[in-house]
Order: sequence, then structure tokens, then C-alpha cells
Amino acid sequence: MLYTQQDYDDIKTLQRKFWVKMIIASLIYIAAITVFSIVRIDWPGYTISALWAIFVVSSWGMQGARIRKYYLFLKDIKEGLEKEITGSVKEIDTSITSSDHLDFYTVIFNDDNADPKSPSRKLYFDVAKGVPDMKEGEQLKIMLFGNNIKGFEKI
Repeated sequence: MLYTQQDYDDIKTLQRKFWVKMIIASLIYIAAITVFSIVRIDWPGYTISALWAIFVVSSWGMQGARIRKYYLFLKDIKEGLEKEITGSVKEIDTSITSSDHLDFYTVIFNDDNADPKSPSRKLYFDVAKGVPDMKEGEQLKIMLFGNNIKGFEKI
């Protein structure tokens, strides 16, 4: 299996660290705004408020959303239904494909049990797990969650 409990624990820790940093930074900004409100000097308070808003939005957009999406992805992988298919690898595209704030490699897979008219299936391999250790034409048994590769074995 590609995913372990350690992966899940690591992303939970990363998510906690992100929120702790956001809370500490927000408390500092709020303290500064409060001080300037008490002193009744308006423009520094307005400037700090604008900087705080920019900080929160950009931090969430660049880090928070990706961490949260990956956390939810690992939670779904851990708890979700698993399907097993067998077949051969048709093509491995090592260029990164993004889907819902997550990065994947695309693997085109010929499913042995699929409809003969369209046996190829597009699967996604997590970039965080490195380049897939599979070769074109190789026979594999793949464990899936949706179209995401959860694990694989060579036959």
C-alpha cells in the first residue's frame, strides 16, 4: 500500500502547525490594531487591518487550502471503499496534473475486466509518493479509491 498511518499523522501535524501559525499571527495583528484603536491613531490601524487581510487570504490560498485538501484526500483514502482491478499499464505521463488543489501523475491503464470497446482507464498517482514504479506493458493488480491509485502489486 502506498499510504500508511504515518502519512495521515504527518498531514494532521502539518495542518495543526498551519493553524497555530495563523492564530499566533492573527493575535499579533489584533493586538496591534487594538493598541492603535486605544491610542486613536487611525491610519496605522487601517494599514495593519489591510495587511492582516492580505496575510490571511494569501496564506490560505497558498498553503492552507492545499494542506486541507490533501488531509481530506488521505482521510478518504484511509476510510473509503477500495476497488481492485487487474490489467496492464498502457501509458505513464510524468507531467503533473492538478485536480482539486492536488497534484497527480496520470496513468492510462488497460483493465482486463472492462468493456472491450473502451478498456483504457485514466488513473491518478499521487505526486507526493514519487514517480510510479511501473513500466508500460507491465501487468499489475491495482487498488483504487475512485480513480486514485491507493496501492499496486506486480503480477
